[in-house]
Amino acid sequence: MLRYRKPMRRACVLLLIGCVGGAALLASSAARAVASPDDVITTAAQAFQDEQYEMVVEQLSQYLLDTPHAPRALEAHQWLGRAYFALGRYPEALVELQQALGPEGSPSAVEGLYWLGEALLKNQEYSDARAYFQQILERFPTSSYAPFALYSIAWSYWDAEQWEEAAEQFRKLTQRFADDPLRVEAQFRTGECLVRLHRGPEAIAVLDEFVSSYPVTKYVPQAYYLLGEAYADHQQFAEAIAAYQKSLGVAQRGAWAPLAQAGLGFAAFHLKQYALSVAAFTTYLERYLHGPDADEVQFYLARALMKLGQPVAAVEQCAQLVQRMPDSPWADEALFWQGELWYEQGRYFEAAASFSQLLARYPTSTLAGDTTYALAWAHLKLRHPEAALHSFEQAATMGTETTRQASALAHAGDLLLNQHQDEAAVEHYDRLLKTAGDSVYTDYAQYQLGRALLRLGRIEAAQLAFESLLTRFPQSRLQPYAALQCGALALDHHQPAAAQRHLDPLANIPGTVPAIRLAARYHLARTLEALGRSEAAAKLLRDLVQSTPRSDPVHRLAQYQLGCVLYHAGKTPEALHAFHDYLNQFPGDLMRPSLTMWLRNVRRTPEGTS
Repeated sequence: MLRYRKPMRRACVLLLIGCVGGAALLASSAARAVASPDDVITTAAQAFQDEQYEMVVEQLSQYLLDTPHAPRALEAHQWLGRAYFALGRYPEALVELQQALGPEGSPSAVEGLYWLGEALLKNQEYSDARAYFQQILERFPTSSYAPFALYSIAWSYWDAEQWEEAAEQFRKLTQRFADDPLRVEAQFRTGECLVRLHRGPEAIAVLDEFVSSYPVTKYVPQAYYLLGEAYADHQQFAEAIAAYQKSLGVAQRGAWAPLAQAGLGFAAFHLKQYALSVAAFTTYLERYLHGPDADEVQFYLARALMKLGQPVAAVEQCAQLVQRMPDSPWADEALFWQGELWYEQGRYFEAAASFSQLLARYPTSTLAGDTTYALAWAHLKLRHPEAALHSFEQAATMGTETTRQASALAHAGDLLLNQHQDEAAVEHYDRLLKTAGDSVYTDYAQYQLGRALLRLGRIEAAQLAFESLLTRFPQSRLQPYAALQCGALALDHHQPAAAQRHLDPLANIPGTVPAIRLAARYHLARTLEALGRSEAAAKLLRDLVQSTPRSDPVHRLAQYQLGCVLYHAGKTPEALHAFHDYLNQFPGDLMRPSLTMWLRNVRRTPEGTS
């Protein structure tokens, strides 16, 4: 963001023809009654130049009241109008300057037009002011007032923040009055207008020419600062750094100096030159602790320190900002980052405290939603699931950021699922699917919805949820998990053909997640048996037993299922051998008593009977 402070408009000190120097003071009231018009005007002019404006108003008001048609009345109205102008009494100035307009072509006419325009300008009647200045340019093009008239036209657009028109008028001044001293400032202001218009290349060209042509003017430090702003606005941060450093190298005082110092730090931060950024921001706070950007500077100082691996110092800067400037627009963000810094260090209690402080102090902050979400994660890390659930549910209703809202709903659903509140979990996942159907969490919610429905015994609804994921999200990383669930559910519902359709790709295509591939091969073996292909099923199960460690749950299931398949295929001796291996490998298994009893019964059963 470009950082500006509005400059004071240059005072135009114009000496009127016939103004006589000297140290004369205004006459007393008694003397005024007999003073000649020349004496009155001369004395008023001297008092004006001595900045005794109230005395000018008193003297000339009385003079015009006593002799409204006196000689040189037009000049008296002019000086009186200018005195009102100097006192900031613009409506009264307008009245007097209107009356001061002399005959067309006279010196008093051009002066009257000019000061009437100035009074209108101060009264923010820009269009009318420009009309009078334009009359000077058209009727008195060679007058000494002409360059000031064009200068004031440019400022009328400047005051109205019409930068395009202001730049055009300042540029005209540099071309039309190339030898006038005002040309220097006009070129500088042209560049400044272009910076404000974000027309970087043009601004850089104008300001580069300016610092080359006028290297010792008072505007040079600010011109370098503006060059830095133009470069930074166009992401040319290395050039911006050089320009800011030149600005500060030429002079370190002025309204622009703290802005240049801050700009140097911001440009360095963007270039990831964090050490330079820290140095620039630290210097700013040492010199301009109450400067225009002190809060933003301190905030970015904290971020730069974090980038340099100094989290404790970063947290301290955030705390100082909030303490010194609690009403700063950066205070809430400082608290947020303070919490983030604590969180990254694993200090979750302090993180939760920072986030809670933000929400208590700045309940209407634009960061309230993100802060509530971050607070939920801090509660999770502290193993406070109820508090985490409450914060996630709050975050899901705050703001308009759909990704954060969807994530909050998903994690709230997961917490409910972990607490076996399956109906509530279903409600949260379903809400996510309805309100944030295109978020990155939609496929996850679809899968978790299937899991929750499965736990509720709503098998058909669960299968529909898993199949919906396969159809709607072909690129989802959860595709193999959903396909496995569909295959297992189809098999449990005696639909072996449908089960094989889902399981075959998972079991045989390389690249499938290893755990999914093993589970799919196990269920595929069961499917093959259901399809009457016992030999193929047994072969697949033997392969699983041989290729998996005993600690893998699939190994235990495959060993047991191998015994079942062999027994159902009429290969009793091989089945008994498989079951004995199972009991030897898993002596503490819960199925051991029932399986041991079954084996005894099988041994007593005559061969060939069931």
